[in-house]
Parts: sequence; C-alpha cells; structure tokens
Amino acid sequence: GNPPRTQSCGDVFFSTAGSTGAAGKSLTTRWSFGAATHPVMQETLEVVLNESNAEGGAVLQISSSRFYAAVQNVKETLGTSWTATPIVLEMEVVVSNWLMSSASASAVVELNQMENDQLPRIAPTGPTYLDVQWQDEVHVAVHTSIVDAENCPGYSAFAKQNEAVVQWEYRAPGLGSWQRLDDPRFLLPDLAVQRPNVVQLPAFALAPGAVHLFRASAAFPDTPVEETPSYVVFNVSIAPRAAPA
Repeated sequence: GNPPRTQSCGDVFFSTAGSTGAAGKSLTTRWSFGAATHPVMQETLEVVLNESNAEGGAVLQISSSRFYAAVQNVKETLGTSWTATPIVLEMEVVVSNWLMSSASASAVVELNQMENDQLPRIAPTGPTYLDVQWQDEVHVAVHTSIVDAENCPGYSAFAKQNEAVVQWEYRAPGLGSWQRLDDPRFLLPDLAVQRPNVVQLPAFALAPGAVHLFRASAAFPDTPVEETPSYVVFNVSIAPRAAPA
C-alpha cells in the first residue's frame, strides 16, 4: 500500500519498541537513512540521526522544526518540480542483541503534497456517529487549530493573521444537497443559539426514525474560494418515535 502521509510541520516518529529477542539484556538500535530519502534531507537530519544513535534508543523522533527545515531544503533544491516529486523520508534500522544476533527493517513516510497552510485544521470534539432518542437534545461540536507557527517559521504566517471561520451545513433525510444553517431561506425548526463551533438542537427538533447529517467546514476569511476547506461530517440517527403505551 501507500506509505503514510505527513505534514511538513509536524513531529515524525519511528519506533522499534515492539522488537523481541533481547535474550535478557537491552537491545542495541542503529538507525540509518534509506535510499529513497533525498540527499539534502539526509544532510539536514543527520544531526538527529547521530543523536539518536548515540543514545541507542528504540524511538527516533524528529521534531516539527527540524522536519520542516529538511522539507524546505528539499523543496528549494527541487525548485518548481517539487510538487510533482514525491518527498519521502525512509529510515532503516538494525536491532541487535548482546549475542550479536540482529534483524533489520525499514519504514517510509511521505510528505502530503496537497497540504495547505491557507486552511485551518478542524476536528470533532466528540463522536461523529450519534444515536439519539427523539426526546433528547442534539449537540455536535468541532474545534479548529492552526499549525505550529513558532516551530515552522513561514508555514503559517497567513494563518497567524486570521481566525478560522466555521460554516455549518445540514442535509435532511433523503435530500442530496447541503443547506447552510446561516442561510435565511432555510429554517431548521427550533435551531438553538448556534455558537461558532457548536450546533445544539432541542428535543423533538429532528424527524424521528431517520439519519440527519451535519457538516462543519473551516476556512480563514481570506482563503481563496477555489481551495477546498477541511470538513467534518456528523451522522445523527434519531430513533423512531416510541409507540404509545
């Protein structure tokens, strides 16, 4: 399959913590770069590699600031062709025990070429699939964040000057289109006071025996319209109305 994707501004971890065969003593771990790692990235991250090998630890951790610097150096070397060139970090490791028996492995992470520093991140604050009784209120919420501007200078200069705007949409059972909750032509009955990151509906507001969809997307006020914002979808299943006793 495809290697896992990572953002240029984020910590990267490799671990041999699950290794066995220590034969009663600590294992020795030695990391090296795989052939798929660009030479400029190797050069930038060599200090991390040396530090990790000196410590002999089972985990190789590359901080967001160092990984971001390595990616930027590779981009500068590749020039405009970087968007068409996969940027990967391949690590190889040899794990040995005190009896000189050893095993090797490799792992790869690939830079997400589609990352966009002009978009905030958005994530749900609770489950995205909810089973709700008709007589209960509905509560869905998200939180937004920007990338670590201090560790990755330049990455989120745009984001630092803007505040994320969350837009909520609703799709009724059986309908194919989304309707914005802030559209005055659209009235969801009894929509409670909607805080920017929260939608709350009182009991009996949504039709029972059906699945109602809510979608929250996040962008900055100045995000270009052609950019596809990040979004979270909530599936709210309202139980059928209870039969009269």
